[in-house]
Amino acid sequence: MAAGILIVTHGEIGAALRDTARTLLNEPALQLRSFSVPLTYDTDAIRHKLCALCREIDQGDGVLILTDLYGATPDNTT
Repeated sequence: MAAGILIVTHGEIGAALRDTARTLLNEPALQLRSFSVPLTYDTDAIRHKLCALCREIDQGDGVLILTDLYGATPDNTT
C-alpha cells in the first residue's frame, strides 16, 4: 500500500499537476486526486468534500494533502 495524494488548488492547477504525475509515473494504482476550490465557496461544504475525497483514496496509509499557496483558501480549508 501507499499513501493517497490529494492536491487542493485554485483553478485547474491541481488537475494539471495530477495529469502530469500520472503520465510521468505511469502508475495506474496511484491514489491521486485533485480538487479545485471555486471562487465562490462555502468553507464547510468544501471541508466535507475534502474529507470524502480523503476517505475515498486512503488505503490504510493515510493521505498526503498538497496545496498551491500556504495561507490561501486551499490551504485554510484542509
